[in-house]
Amino acid sequence: MFALLGVSGVAFAHRFEPLRPYLLVLTYALLGGAFYFTYRRQPTSCEPGSTCDMPRTNRVGRAMLWIAAMIVLLATTFPWYAEYLPL
Repeated sequence: MFALLGVSGVAFAHRFEPLRPYLLVLTYALLGGAFYFTYRRQPTSCEPGSTCDMPRTNRVGRAMLWIAAMIVLLATTFPWYAEYLPL
């Protein structure tokens, strides 16, 4: 049963191969936006009710962002280093 699911999953993923460049651009754009909003400079003066009342991102959130970025980087470069992996 699991083998059949795995084979169908590969066939389903293969269907998206022509869209890979567009999906990679979208992925890196979203990661870039996440890094921008995480590390942007906070305004120095705030008026009541403005958006600067939001709390800064905590360390766990930043660590998770970096982990997600590393996973995306490893996943997108997989075709280049896959031939060197032992089977």
